Amino acid sequence: MSTENLDPSVFARIDTLCDRFEAAWKTGGRPRIEDYLGQAPENSERVLFFELLRLELRYRQRGDEGTSRDEYRERFADFLTQVDEAFDTVSATRVPAEPKSLRVRCPHCRNPIQLSDDQPLADIACPSCGSHFNLLSVSSTDTQRAAGARTIAHFELIEQVGVGFFGTVWKAHDTRLDRTVAVKIPRADALDIAGSELFFREAQTAAQIRHPNVVSVHEVGHDSGSVYIVSDFIEGMSLDKWLAGQRLTTREASELCAKIADALDEAHEAGVVHRDLKPGNIMLDTHGEPYLTDFGLAKREIGAVTMTIDGQILGTPAYMSPEQARGKSHEADRRSDVYSLGAILYELSTGETPFRGEARMLIAQILRDEPVSPRKLNSRMPRDLETVCLKCLEKDPGRRYQTARDVADELRRFLNGESVQARPVGTIGRIWRWYHRHPDASLKVAGGYATFCAVLLLLWGLQGLLCYASGITPSDDPRRGMAEIATAVLGVYLPLLWAGVRTLNGSVVALWVSTLISAAGLLLSLSGLFGVLVFATPFGDPSLQAPLMNLFSNLCLLGLLAHAVAIVSRFWGHDSKCREKGGRLV
Repeated sequence: MSTENLDPSVFARIDTLCDRFEAAWKTGGRPRIEDYLGQAPENSERVLFFELLRLELRYRQRGDEGTSRDEYRERFADFLTQVDEAFDTVSATRVPAEPKSLRVRCPHCRNPIQLSDDQPLADIACPSCGSHFNLLSVSSTDTQRAAGARTIAHFELIEQVGVGFFGTVWKAHDTRLDRTVAVKIPRADALDIAGSELFFREAQTAAQIRHPNVVSVHEVGHDSGSVYIVSDFIEGMSLDKWLAGQRLTTREASELCAKIADALDEAHEAGVVHRDLKPGNIMLDTHGEPYLTDFGLAKREIGAVTMTIDGQILGTPAYMSPEQARGKSHEADRRSDVYSLGAILYELSTGETPFRGEARMLIAQILRDEPVSPRKLNSRMPRDLETVCLKCLEKDPGRRYQTARDVADELRRFLNGESVQARPVGTIGRIWRWYHRHPDASLKVAGGYATFCAVLLLLWGLQGLLCYASGITPSDDPRRGMAEIATAVLGVYLPLLWAGVRTLNGSVVALWVSTLISAAGLLLSLSGLFGVLVFATPFGDPSLQAPLMNLFSNLCLLGLLAHAVAIVSRFWGHDSKCREKGGRLV
């Protein structure tokens, strides 16, 4: 911008006006450029406009506000060249954004204060007026009065647009900055110390994240005994309400989830885990753009201490991860959000959540069952997208995608027609995981098999004793045959029956006994089959010796396999439980 022909007195006047303009911005105001242009010295309007616009763009930039060149070109049609020069100058020398922190407005002088992560909310000092105030101690009577009013601080409440866990959300007009915002006001009965801290922790958490698809928090305040949070207002509705009236194609669902994954990744990089990701916490604007909101259950991975305790289940059951369902919400990391994102993708693609039912049933299913294949509910769902969805929903966090960025990359590979990197789980893998998650069920399989074989052998033995004793079956040495059968009944068949029944009832000792009997039976049958031991010829027919020993050895071999799987599955599952409790197996 050329200033060669201006007198020094004009420069001084321009500097004075710019100082006043900047002072208004520093005190939290929103000065209008038009109000200052009328005070410009003669023939200096373009220079003054350029300087004022450059200052405004810098301050809007620091506040993470969007700036539109077209907006200013339409607003100042007589200064098009200066608008372009100001935008080019600011873009070339971009000012770093202010450190991520929570902005609080002093209730006495209305001065904005930037709070660091570790600064207590119970004693905040205002550097402008020197007063101290406490955001965590609020009169419920004042809050009830303020909630019934139509204004709070400098925000005019237009209409109530939602009710959250701790309060109501209002569409409001910011009279200072002339913009529409969302104002969240807590309920009176939620304003004890713990409730207030959780309320402001949501604001502190959201203030750490800067992403186009995350609802930004502008400030928090304290007015006439009532506290409030001011954030972006999204003109639209939540994803769950939007889905009530329409369905997405698999491609649209993938595009939507990819954007959500981008926003999640930004939150995770800021050290924030959402822990309550669900369609109700995703807003869609009028153009279908998603916005992640409501960090009320979020935890900070760095710089803060989580407020949850061991054994407390936090989240929405239909979308919570297995680790949350176990009551380990304080241990949930970014992979827990990946699971919830997979549940949302599942619902968007099929119209159903992975698990359904009342809360207790849902939690049991999340911990124990595999979700129904999405392609069974929607045959048009591509196999690659199903693979991505099911990998997000793995029970073991180590088997999921490790970051939301990985999910976003996979979804974009699918959208671009490329092969995804994840591979579907095969039949053997699914069976093995089922056994691993159900040690009691594997005990029942082994016990049931042992019981079945024992009953079968007992019936066969009793029939043999009857045949020998009655003389129905001629034999050279019937007494020897009866002795061998009786020995097998008393020494093998009855103990196997006992062990099988006890294993069905969950006895690990009986499982070991049943395994040893099966192993001994296999050795005996193989010995008879290969002539190492000679048994009495059953029913007087030597030709039955080989097929019967072969059948018996196969039954024992199958029993050993069932018992081996039960032992590995049972003790693998117990070992993980003991590690959680700090115990050991004996």
